[in-house]
Amino acid sequence: MYRPLFTYPVLIATGLLILHSWLFRGRRNTLIFWGAGYLFAFARELMYQNFLSNYRFSGTDLKILNVPVTIPMGWLFEAYTSLYVAQFLIGADAATMAAGEARITARDYGTRVLPVLALACVVTSTITCAIENVAVRMHWWATKGGGYGMSPGWVSGHMFTVFWLLTLLVYLTHKPLRLQRNLLYVVLAQCFVAVLELVDSIGPAAQQHDWVYPVVCLVLASYLAVLCMWYQLLILQMVIWGMGMMGDLPSRLLASRIGAGTDITSIWLTWTMSAMLLYGVYLLATQRPDRPVNPTQLL
Repeated sequence: MYRPLFTYPVLIATGLLILHSWLFRGRRNTLIFWGAGYLFAFARELMYQNFLSNYRFSGTDLKILNVPVTIPMGWLFEAYTSLYVAQFLIGADAATMAAGEARITARDYGTRVLPVLALACVVTSTITCAIENVAVRMHWWATKGGGYGMSPGWVSGHMFTVFWLLTLLVYLTHKPLRLQRNLLYVVLAQCFVAVLELVDSIGPAAQQHDWVYPVVCLVLASYLAVLCMWYQLLILQMVIWGMGMMGDLPSRLLASRIGAGTDITSIWLTWTMSAMLLYGVYLLATQRPDRPVNPTQLL
């Protein structure tokens, strides 16, 4: 009953965004952003639907290798919309980020590009709330544990996915902003996610293979080290994981203080979104626009 309500709006919205991208970002950037972006998002869902069991899609019949064709479009919808809004809020376009240089330095990337991507993640958090609050209830997808409620931890998951996806797409679409360390971050981010998602399987595997634990420790240490390349990247990850994913603990503590019958999910979601709001205010306060943004030069 609800499947057309999911499939058709996604297809229409994606078509409009692609048209918008073609008009304002040009043919080349549109083809790379939506073409390569779709493949990366599809590969992500391919892993989750075939090798992990966190959630399953039940709101569409159009599937390839168990992946609904509309889901990668959904990730790009979040990424494109969030990036567009963030650039206008900060007042940054491709020209101001590159500043006429053939290739910017790592320091300039940290001060000009990362704040935009970080603010895009904050915008993503609001989109996530709008989507996830109705998705499970309308049976678009089902979680591993069942139920019809939204987990606030999904907000951080969306932000993290959109961040590495935008990092990769900016690398592909804009040569002046292209840094090899960005690819290193994306690779380590995927390895980091793999460790988190397979944590239940790591213990038994380590008992059979001695090399498992050293590899896991190397991945975690490498990911923590790569975060120190830019302070803005470190702050973003602290917000995503510290204020988002780890918000469950202070929420439970607060709920125990309030008393029985307290809705922990509501407290956790309030905690998470308050952290995102404060982080967004911080970014806007420290990244004041020097001039109006040029729509034809957006990333």
